[in-house]
Amino acid sequence: MKRYLIILVALAVFTVSCGPKKTKVYDGSFIKTERGVLLPIADAPGEKASNYDIEVEFGDKELILKSSRMLGSCYASFLYELPGGNRDVMDVDLDFQDLVKGKYMYSISYGWLPGKNLVKKMVGVTFFYAPLDTALPTVEEKDENGTVAFSYPDFTGYRFMFQGEEVEKYLSPLLEKLM
Repeated sequence: MKRYLIILVALAVFTVSCGPKKTKVYDGSFIKTERGVLLPIADAPGEKASNYDIEVEFGDKELILKSSRMLGSCYASFLYELPGGNRDVMDVDLDFQDLVKGKYMYSISYGWLPGKNLVKKMVGVTFFYAPLDTALPTVEEKDENGTVAFSYPDFTGYRFMFQGEEVEKYLSPLLEKLM
């Protein structure tokens, strides 16, 4: 019996080690694919994103995001540095295109993304992908008097960020398309 248990454990370890290789970055882990990256998504708000179901592809003419769940929010945010050290953000919505083989496809043409003059100054890329049936919690920022100054949705579990050197290292195929 003990021998069978050892064989079973060894087989389980072997099976896990043969699966897709996850790459750890500051924001969590992702899986590199032939045409892009596979990102994690939470099953519900407040849970850890552990289901690798968001496929980002760097197509020939467009950025594509695929999901088995219909998305209510699907956009990419590009953070770049301006002269003088200031930073700015460009957000672009990926539009729903089709349902293919059980995957909802969203995309945007590269022409709508930051141009080559900003690509070299890119310091962050974040993908947001909240399912349509998910009510995102709200984060409230208060001023010094305790009054709510502004609020925004909490995308924890429904976004993935590449920052600093990670952008060039892992998203270089995307950056090449924008050049």
